[in-house]
Amino acid sequence: MNDISPTMKIIYSLYFTVITTTILVSSQKTETTTTPPTKLGACERLSKGEFRCAYQKSDCEPNYIDGIKNVKGEKWWQPYRLDYDDKQENCACDGDTAVGACVVTAGEDDMLYRCAPNAHACAEDEVFYSSTSWPFPGDSWCGCDRKWTEDSGRMTMGQMTLYGACWNDGLKQGICALDPENCEAPFDTWLDAVSVRDVLGQDCTCSDVIIGGCFGGRFGGYEGFHCAVSNDTCFTGTYYSPKAMAQFDSVSDCRLCPKEVAAGTVPYKPKHASQTNNSSQKSDTSMTIGWVSFSAVLLFTFLGFGTFKVLKRSQHK
Repeated sequence: MNDISPTMKIIYSLYFTVITTTILVSSQKTETTTTPPTKLGACERLSKGEFRCAYQKSDCEPNYIDGIKNVKGEKWWQPYRLDYDDKQENCACDGDTAVGACVVTAGEDDMLYRCAPNAHACAEDEVFYSSTSWPFPGDSWCGCDRKWTEDSGRMTMGQMTLYGACWNDGLKQGICALDPENCEAPFDTWLDAVSVRDVLGQDCTCSDVIIGGCFGGRFGGYEGFHCAVSNDTCFTGTYYSPKAMAQFDSVSDCRLCPKEVAAGTVPYKPKHASQTNNSSQKSDTSMTIGWVSFSAVLLFTFLGFGTFKVLKRSQHK
């Protein structure tokens, strides 16, 4: 076999470069994946059309109080209704789902607070304030996962939001839970967030909170399964409580938030900023990939034509 001509060496070198570049670009498209977060719903303030993320329907302001119309009344939106109606609300257990606080008086003018999902998480000497009623200091607020502070667009993580638990004294077992509705009566006793550490030996954060799930519906069987906080967040089918979920061996562990969120390894930006940034990043990535692909096609065409010409010349020699 004759030695490869210098022209063919150049063509093969370019061909190898194109292949390598294509592989590198393709690898950049693959992002590090994390556990999918549990979708939460939202409360819409009817008088203003404003949305705020929430755990379940009971978190929304009632439309009527003692027969009198409430001007702050809200409408509940299920997670999947938000998607289908294109409300651009992607609610999950992060800083966008604001929660309240358990407050205790430490002195005449000093009040201490810790983030809490509801009044059930508060101890006897604490008073619960909802996210809309407690005047959080400065640019701080409590999210479903932890306390957040925003300073000149920079997000700072604070103390974790603590949850309660269901405790079975007979079995000496407990699970972190959102509220007493997740406990199995009459066997379980509810523990507030302060008592949890004394009994379970640890705090309950959002990644520790076990939630239920929904099965069946129009999709039928396991294909229609999704994790859910309560029946209010079911898309289709029947809701099963956290403990009832134990009967389904093939179902993955459902948690209020992924471990990556609790660990603080998932970057968080307020929704109004993240939507713009994400869309621009996707646009830039798509344009880059498009140009590289187009260039690769042109180069492949050129190389193919060049190879054909060289081989044709070789045959005439």
